[in-house]
Amino acid sequence: ETGKEKLSKIGQEGEVRRDVGRTFPKTALFEHDDGLGQNMLANILKAIFTSTKFDAIGYCQGMNFVAGTFLKSQLVMQSISHRYAAEGPLPITTSPTSPTSSNTPAIMAVEGAAGGG
Repeated sequence: ETGKEKLSKIGQEGEVRRDVGRTFPKTALFEHDDGLGQNMLANILKAIFTSTKFDAIGYCQGMNFVAGTFLKSQLVMQSISHRYAAEGPLPITTSPTSPTSSNTPAIMAVEGAAGGG
């Protein structure tokens, strides 16, 4: 069983279940209750607190934001990787942060895909 809805409502699973819904709620990836982002995050957090390597720690409040940040970053990197494989490298510009840079639309699209924010 996986995902947020499969977690118990009590104990560490209950803490994770409540915290997952509070993690970046205005970010597209995590905004839907029982959506893909919340389910992936719940699975990651459950894997951490059920791991024998972390049994002395268990689940700690705030882990959801750390894991959520890594999850968002991983999805952005996958997006960039898929784009690179399909279209080749982004063109080199003299000012990658310039609003007129040719990289800006691609970066904005990747951030939007991962719910950047």
